[in-house]
Amino acid sequence: MRRGLVVFLLLVVVAVAAGTAFWFHAAGAFERGLERWADERRRAGGIVSWQTVAVGGFPLALEADIAAPRYGEGGAGRGWVWEGERIRARTSLWQRDRIDLVLPERSRLVAAGGSAALTTRAPTGIVQLDARGRTSDVALLLPEPRLDLPASVLAAREARIVLRPRAPDDKTLAGPLVLAAFDAVRLPAEPRPVLGPEIARLEVEAVVTGLDDASPPGTLEAWRSAGGTVEIRRLHMRWGPLDLAADGTLALDQALQPMGAATARIGGWREVIDHLAAGGAVPTRDAAMAKSALQLLARPTPEGGRSEIRVPLTVQASTLYLGPVKLLRVPPIAW
Repeated sequence: MRRGLVVFLLLVVVAVAAGTAFWFHAAGAFERGLERWADERRRAGGIVSWQTVAVGGFPLALEADIAAPRYGEGGAGRGWVWEGERIRARTSLWQRDRIDLVLPERSRLVAAGGSAALTTRAPTGIVQLDARGRTSDVALLLPEPRLDLPASVLAAREARIVLRPRAPDDKTLAGPLVLAAFDAVRLPAEPRPVLGPEIARLEVEAVVTGLDDASPPGTLEAWRSAGGTVEIRRLHMRWGPLDLAADGTLALDQALQPMGAATARIGGWREVIDHLAAGGAVPTRDAAMAKSALQLLARPTPEGGRSEIRVPLTVQASTLYLGPVKLLRVPPIAW
């Protein structure tokens, strides 16, 4: 009896010692991996720094508290830098394919054209890893995000974003996949939003090309020069009377202004043109001509409700064209 108890206690001691050694090994591997990744990014021209890293969670989890993280690309005043207060990460030692994140409620993006402050309430994230330990998905939940730009403010009730890096052996994607959904997006007051101050729902599924995982471009100009595009697989927006679904490709012209082409299904198109005319964005005569021309393309919806049109949608030389109709000027973006 006593001998069995001694053997049991010895086994417990061995298990505790092995678990302790495993935890410290995992904690050391995490710190070394973080430093190795930061060195690789710096050698590629990136900006990576933090104030302190505290590793804890013993004995069943691995937790990291990263104070004052900074990350950016580019240099000499032409790139960008993101900085936040603190990032907390946690993973179980027995289920290491998932990392839970607590993100900073206040962060800042600094670029050559100025800075933007992002605030959100209790943002969180999840990083999923594949069998080789590579990132397969990054999911972000941002309640009540608010983006303060130099001359305007954007806000929403909630934002959900999924980033899916392209695996080296993935032949189906030309770049990382971005899935985003925004609820109740409140637009800047100036210039006055002609379809109302709030976008009820915005959903986007897109692939970003022109990004080199080893050395992503530090500026929009470098990304454009590298042939960067945004391939929109699906876009759905409900804004005032507008119900828009589209797919297509966006890029930047030499002035770094949006250009592209898409195929769009547009519901509420009559009301949209009326709003544009009432707001002075489209002359009354042009609005009447546009409705007459687009009426020829209108078809009833499958549900039997109001009609919709299926037309090419293009942006070129800061002008939006709806099919053959020159609809309105697109305000320039000051990056």
